[in-house]
Amino acid sequence: MLLPKQLNSTAVKVTWQVPLNPNGEIFYRLYYWQSSTGAVTKRLAYDGSLLEHVVVGIHEYVTYTFMLQAYNVKYSWSSAATNATETTHPAVPSEPVIVSVSTMTNYLEINWKLPTEPNGIIKSFHLCWTLVVMNNQSCIDFNGAAIWYRIPNLKAFSQYNVSLAASTSVGQGPPVTNVYSTDEGVPSEPRDLQALETRANLPFSSRGKNQRA
Repeated sequence: MLLPKQLNSTAVKVTWQVPLNPNGEIFYRLYYWQSSTGAVTKRLAYDGSLLEHVVVGIHEYVTYTFMLQAYNVKYSWSSAATNATETTHPAVPSEPVIVSVSTMTNYLEINWKLPTEPNGIIKSFHLCWTLVVMNNQSCIDFNGAAIWYRIPNLKAFSQYNVSLAASTSVGQGPPVTNVYSTDEGVPSEPRDLQALETRANLPFSSRGKNQRA
């Protein structure tokens, strides 16, 4: 019997028992592969005489198939192999992927898709934005099915820091962060128009009749 048991998001412990009829000194070969890809991608995880092995360095929230073959000195392997499957624990996801950003005078429309490494079921997205020159951050949360949002009521011709992060049941992953600029808008009318009267002070010289040049 082959018994895989998940230890964490990147490790599975596999245990087994001695064959009912060992017929000699027994050794074991343990293989594994992602169940979705098939045995053509199988890898050798262990070759030896022990009855357990911890497979490490595998991916988060992925179902793996484990296959065990017994062999002795005379025969390279047994006539049959034992298979079992196990799914690793979920983990926090990688960054979401920004697909496109549409800019207008007073809003930014953000379109995104799932992280390349979701590492579990995406439960939610967390979107934040703030003016580059200010610290008054605004944020909003969406469910895991959301793929876009239009950020309203922004200042025209201004730069905004925008960040987006995804979450699984384990927690929130790292955000993807970029700076985007809203478009120019129509200027408002000039303010405080004033007209000031000025007088020219011209130089004046007066000489008497008896004065010489």
